[in-house]
Amino acid sequence: MPGAESNLRHMIVRPGRFAWAVLIAASFAVIVSGCVLEPKIVKKPTGALRSLVPAPGVESGPLPEHDPASCPLAHARFVLNRARIGRLFSSRTAARDYRDALALAIKAMETGCGESCGHHGGSAIHTYDKALEGLLRAAGAGQGKDARVLAQQLDVLGVDLIASAGFMTDVEPDEFWFARDYATFRVREPMRSHGLGVPLIVFKKPRPRDEVIPEMFFPPYWKFAATAVARPAEAGNGRMTIELVDPMEWDAVPLAGTPRPLAKDLTTPLIHLLSHSGYRDKSRRGLFFPNRLADEEGVMLTHPYRPGKIPFVVIHGMGCSPRIMADIVNSVNADPVLRSRYQVMIVYYTTGDTILQDSAVIRRAFAAMRNYYDPAHAESAWDQAVVLGHSLGGPIARVLTSYSDNEFEQAIFTRPWDQIQLSEPMRQAGQEAIFFEPVPEFKRLIHVASTMKGSRLADQVEARALSRVIPRRRQLQQFYDEIVQFNGKDVFQPEYRDRPPSSIDNQSPESPFLAAAAKLRQTPGLITHSIQADWFPFLPVHAKTDGLVSFDSSYIPEASTQLILPWQDHFCTHDHRTLAEIKRILHEHPSAGTAYLQNVAPAIPVEYP
Repeated sequence: MPGAESNLRHMIVRPGRFAWAVLIAASFAVIVSGCVLEPKIVKKPTGALRSLVPAPGVESGPLPEHDPASCPLAHARFVLNRARIGRLFSSRTAARDYRDALALAIKAMETGCGESCGHHGGSAIHTYDKALEGLLRAAGAGQGKDARVLAQQLDVLGVDLIASAGFMTDVEPDEFWFARDYATFRVREPMRSHGLGVPLIVFKKPRPRDEVIPEMFFPPYWKFAATAVARPAEAGNGRMTIELVDPMEWDAVPLAGTPRPLAKDLTTPLIHLLSHSGYRDKSRRGLFFPNRLADEEGVMLTHPYRPGKIPFVVIHGMGCSPRIMADIVNSVNADPVLRSRYQVMIVYYTTGDTILQDSAVIRRAFAAMRNYYDPAHAESAWDQAVVLGHSLGGPIARVLTSYSDNEFEQAIFTRPWDQIQLSEPMRQAGQEAIFFEPVPEFKRLIHVASTMKGSRLADQVEARALSRVIPRRRQLQQFYDEIVQFNGKDVFQPEYRDRPPSSIDNQSPESPFLAAAAKLRQTPGLITHSIQADWFPFLPVHAKTDGLVSFDSSYIPEASTQLILPWQDHFCTHDHRTLAEIKRILHEHPSAGTAYLQNVAPAIPVEYP
């Protein structure tokens, strides 16, 4: 169509208008969809009543004629149906019936009652699961219900609620929710499996976390996966046990002398954590009001810490939050090899600051986490950590894997640092951000649509005006004001004599910060990978873009492997090709080594200077 060709040519020839159109689209994406059409989760309206309906494999009609003494499964079903009816009138009575049905289901598995009694295979497990879920609901589990009250009610029923060894050691759970009460959408690789037990979402309410260990390593409104498994009463004890098992660690659990597949849902808790913990709002507030969310910054666990696993740290970009990483984290957890090898950690930073402040926050938080969980630095897995940066997270990750030398000192000041007058607290804070060494644990870096050379959108009039009005972090403003007070504005390079820089300033292709970051000397032996999005693959290389960042900006010349995603925009963390490439890299790490990776051809060859 001639008209379409003319319009396309006009947009290419007039990059300013094209950038303006993209700026509008990007603003709409940030405000409306929150950076990306990320996975969603909703509560099913009748979830709490579902335990009243027979589960698959549990007959609700007339029961076979069997002597309960010789067929505990038939008796269990009878008691289970009675519990369902009783729950309509009295939860306390129903809880006792659910407990008795559960004990009978365990006895059925111990005696092998099933097909030998005329029941189809798996019936005992279905009855067990349904009775266990009913017991937990009747005793007080669910959203908005206190976990401590649940434990007390179970104790009255002669049931102990415990966590398996090493699981939730530092965690004080507040509530237990049922994973099957929620439905997820747009999840690339949902990880759920049927088996023994009831998948739960463990919910922990926010606690004071600013420099409070270990609370600073837990996300606010933390949710993670657990599976409840009932154990029979021990001889002489008479008390049944409900054990919370870690589904990230176990695929099967022994019961009645036989290993049985563990029911698990790793996806629902994660999507609830990243999509329903305020991160949509925090992505915008962190950009425009960085002071308000400073106490929520840091490196945080997505699941209770388990020793011996390699940290995989994911860093989001400007105006975003960890929710943009939902598909990446879920994809790693869905892979049985990767979830046994890696401990995924999310980073949250307010994105309204400079890359020096952001990297200092991450560096300090990661070191604090290792010092707490591995104080002797004896776990070799920590020393093979992988870091991934998306968009602005790419330059931040590069700073974290580099030596500062004096690059940022020269980019910011006209005098050497030791000749600038400052109070001692401000000098210490500034020195930590400006002078640094690479995080020694990070051995591999994955760039995803990184803005290594910035974006022209940051130079648009609207972006420049926005950068002037958004408030700076209080500490940065105090640092800047004190330097001006004691030394005058001329101590700063011309770009910073009017005001301290913001993250928008850092995204300008003319930014001295990005220029300094590009010169940094990186960790010897660091292995780097690149994933780039190519929104318009029909354009020549010099005009390629992912809609927000030019191909030139996201190009990583030192990358050992390169993947280019045709017809994909900047927010490519949900793309199935991105997920497959990240998993490929993690499978090869750490045993593959640099020599192997240098022989891996780029997924899509590209000619670029």
